[in-house]
Amino acid sequence: MIHAEAFANFWISYIQENSEIIQHWDDSTRWTKHVLHYDTMLKRIHDEFGALAEMEYRKVDLVIYAPGKYNRISYYDNSGTEDTTIPLGLMAAIEHENDYRMVFQEIRKLTELRTPLKVLITYPDENKQNETELAIRKKMAKGIEQSNHFFAENPKTEYLLIMGYKEQKSARWKCFKYEITEIDKVKETEL
Repeated sequence: MIHAEAFANFWISYIQENSEIIQHWDDSTRWTKHVLHYDTMLKRIHDEFGALAEMEYRKVDLVIYAPGKYNRISYYDNSGTEDTTIPLGLMAAIEHENDYRMVFQEIRKLTELRTPLKVLITYPDENKQNETELAIRKKMAKGIEQSNHFFAENPKTEYLLIMGYKEQKSARWKCFKYEITEIDKVKETEL
């Protein structure tokens, strides 16, 4: 299982090790393409967590499957012979949203999945950082609380909010973990 702290550390080190991608920060399409670069990100997830990952699973940017044979199902081709095995259980779901105004849609997607870790990565408005950061944090907590009110989440589920801030030639990150304490209550912890 991947915990919020481990994924936050993974994300920050991934960006630092691939620092050349900072040059694409101001172009949201190119930035997303580079930070979620298919080969680089999936290989790094496999190396770090020993798990398989998939892009655009049910319209979620990235999911990480739980490793192990117990968590796989055989897939048979048309002739009835075993072709391969595919993973079943999710270990993490990650949504990356450049436009902070759209985070509620991403939060909704995350709350609809069954996985022990749900991650939202976004970027507050550079001109109103404190104001938009607070709004994003409130939306995250409210989205989790509202979703949990209708269908209770596993109490061990962790949500992680990662917010990025561009600096001269690097990025600064703030991370918040959300845990469900009661059906309608969420606890936020800055990591």
